[in-house]
Amino acid sequence: MALLSAGFPALDPEVVSLYCTRDPLLENLPVLIFYGPSTTSNATRSSTRVQAHIYSLAGFQSFPRLTIAPTSPLYAAVHHLPSDKQGDEVYRGLAVSLLSYFAGLSRSVKEITKELAGRRRANRVAPTIFDEMHAGELASNLVKLDNVGEMVRLLSSVLRPQCLSWIDVDVVLPTQTIQRAVTQDGPDIVPAVGDDGLPLYHYSKYGSLIDQLGHPAFLPTSKLRRAPSRPTAHSKSRSLSKEQKIAIRREMCELLDTEKRYVAKLHNLVDEIAVDFRQSVQVDTSNGSLRLGKDAVGQLFPGSLSNILAANDGFLAELEDVLSTTEDEAIQDIEDLAGAKLQLESVNATTRRRDPT
Repeated sequence: MALLSAGFPALDPEVVSLYCTRDPLLENLPVLIFYGPSTTSNATRSSTRVQAHIYSLAGFQSFPRLTIAPTSPLYAAVHHLPSDKQGDEVYRGLAVSLLSYFAGLSRSVKEITKELAGRRRANRVAPTIFDEMHAGELASNLVKLDNVGEMVRLLSSVLRPQCLSWIDVDVVLPTQTIQRAVTQDGPDIVPAVGDDGLPLYHYSKYGSLIDQLGHPAFLPTSKLRRAPSRPTAHSKSRSLSKEQKIAIRREMCELLDTEKRYVAKLHNLVDEIAVDFRQSVQVDTSNGSLRLGKDAVGQLFPGSLSNILAANDGFLAELEDVLSTTEDEAIQDIEDLAGAKLQLESVNATTRRRDPT
């Protein structure tokens, strides 16, 4: 599972204050800032380190620890505050927080937001936004609100962690099926690369199957909630030892037993239970109503059950055929392995009986 975006942090309404204003350059929508002293382990109430959690049309960002210092480049926003608020410690921190928020926005978000702002202007020219002047003007218009707890609960329910879940599927194709795609670049032939920067491959007659699995996507390992897969010595070897063959056959026998039980239950469901239910769809003469409607029976026993049964019947037959055709070879491998173990035990026993003198 990959974590796409973190949720809203757990804020203490007794520690942070809520400030709000409307930004005419951001569709005149509210800009919310939860602001207060930093609560990290080495911060104090008198410290110049603050926390700010900002939510606007451009998205949500959280800054659990910001330093308000005149030497910081972010302090440039303070110079665009009104003179009466430049001496206010809170408004200085709000201006620095907003400029830090603007700096953290992605390029695509900034471009889309500027385009939206430009549409509302008569000359269709996008204004200059997301700079220190914009941060100072917004900070000077912020007003403190009292409903901190209510807004924390609301945003906590809205801004939940967004995760992307998937099922790992190992697609095993015949040898030399996967070929790197190439393209003509002048006189040279170079490997082909997609629009996302990932290499392109050809999968022979299995191309349609691979296409059904979707487009490849790059996920940084830092966003994965599990360790990435690693090759094993077994996967690197092109031939199997007798011990490995015996272990695989044992697992296939367990799979065969499980599949037999599953197919038997499917036959019972399709050939007996479903038939009985379909025959029970009749009119109740006492009140003229159906005891069980056809639609309900159709939803309970859809036609796809027959397809599932046919697929599993075919899979069971293939398993039985594979185990049957390889039975003689498997017996020979077991006998050879057992003989080798007995011979090794005999040699070890003879060695132990020798007189060391």
